[in-house]
Amino acid sequence: MSRHGHTASARVVEDGMVVDVVYQGRERAVPELAEELVAEVGELTRILSAQEREILETHLIDYRAWHEFGVERHQHGRWVPGTGPGLRW
Repeated sequence: MSRHGHTASARVVEDGMVVDVVYQGRERAVPELAEELVAEVGELTRILSAQEREILETHLIDYRAWHEFGVERHQHGRWVPGTGPGLRW
């Protein structure tokens, strides 16, 4: 934890020991920190899932575009080269 600037300290109380953690600049008790970490992991998982979904959708759209391009250019059993100003043979 200390590598990332977080610290932990313990103190003895009548009932046992209390551990406090300084995480992201705030002192928190362990149960509070555990709750916050569960929420943070859930949020990061949601964000990552959205990014993964976007990457997959982009990949599938690109794949479909290339497939359609290939179908357009492959006519009557032979490849028909593209036309346009940059595609002179």
